[in-house]
Parts: sequence; C-alpha cells; structure tokens
Amino acid sequence: MSKPVIGFIGVGYMGHGMAKNILQNGYPLVVKGNRNRTPVDSLVSMGATEAASVADMARDCDIIHICLSNSPQVEAIMRGTDGIIANGKAGLIVIDATTAAPTSTESLAAEMEAAGMKMVDAPLGRTPKEAEEGTLDAMVGADAATFATVLPVIECWAGNINHIGPVGSAHKMKLIMAMRNYYAQAEAIGKSDHYVPMMADHIAELNGVDLGKVVEENKG
Repeated sequence: MSKPVIGFIGVGYMGHGMAKNILQNGYPLVVKGNRNRTPVDSLVSMGATEAASVADMARDCDIIHICLSNSPQVEAIMRGTDGIIANGKAGLIVIDATTAAPTSTESLAAEMEAAGMKMVDAPLGRTPKEAEEGTLDAMVGADAATFATVLPVIECWAGNINHIGPVGSAHKMKLIMAMRNYYAQAEAIGKSDHYVPMMADHIAELNGVDLGKVVEENKG
C-alpha cells in the first residue's frame, strides 16, 4: 500500500527538520516555497517536490502540515478562494503545529469538517535540534480515528506524543501549560502565589484534559 502524500507549509527553524524526517521515512513530500529559499532548496535536493501554490498542494496532498508563527497566518492559508479549505480534496487532513489560539483552531476545524476534511492540532515542544533529530514533543488534538491515521507521520518527527483529546484540546493545553509555567517561575522568585497555577489546573479540568499527566510525560 502506498504511503500518503504529505504537504508541508512553514519549513523554517522547526519545520525543516520535521519535513526532512518525514521525507527520510519514505513519504512523498510536497513543500511550499517562501522567501528564504535555503530550506526549500535543501528539501527539494533530498527528493521533495515544490508546490506552485497552496491550492495546488491542497489538491495533491493527503495530509498537510502547517508550522507557522501564529493563528492569523494559519487562517490566511486556510481560508479564501486560493486556500486549503476551498481547494482540498475530501478526506484531506491538516496538522497544525503552530502555537495557535484554540478558538481559531476550533473554528477552522468546524469549517474543514463541513467541507469533508479533518484538522489536527499538534503544538510542539523542544527545539530545532530535536526537530532535526526527529525527537520533538507533540501534544495532539484529534478524534480517535484521525489520530490513528496521522500517528505514523507524527512519529517521523516526534519522540514523545500525547493524544490530549479532540481537536483544539492540544492548543488549549499548550496555552494552559505556558500560563502555569510562567506563574510558577514568578512564584519561585517571589513575584506570585499559588493562585494562578491552581487556576490553570482548574481550566485544564474544565476542558477535560489531565494537566498533571501531560506535565509528567513531558519532563526531560
């Protein structure tokens, strides 16, 4: 059985290593070029194909990774007449590795669902070094069937993978953990108290995610 065709948008500091590992694990890879030609040319020299447009990638790929800076950038390539939602084939799965706003992720997921596609949120942990090594941390939000479909691809670039819950839950957890860690550091230098970390725990509980479990599994 042939492997799915993987697209990748955002082959920067983290994305280049992730895309390289997907390619080296035998997946056909399509990348979208940007102003910095170096990582794109590097991947093409390894066997990747460069898409002329986001629309072309959406039509040709089975799974597309997005690794950008923020939600507005993700929304810009997802929506519009030349975007992924308007041009993707039925069954297309988008994996958003951006540290994005959960509300944006959930809105995009609903739009994709209505178009016969699926969205997965998979925010990253660790650094470009681990991206190159294929040992990133990944929290994943997806329904069980979609998670099972994308897991072999995520395993190409992640060494520690936690399925948090439905789509949107991983971006929520990323935000909650960031808030908790920030205030824990403030507390350590006497600038905070226990209230905000406790609030983060409570928010996680309300969203149906086990913050303690995720923190423990991401130690190291």
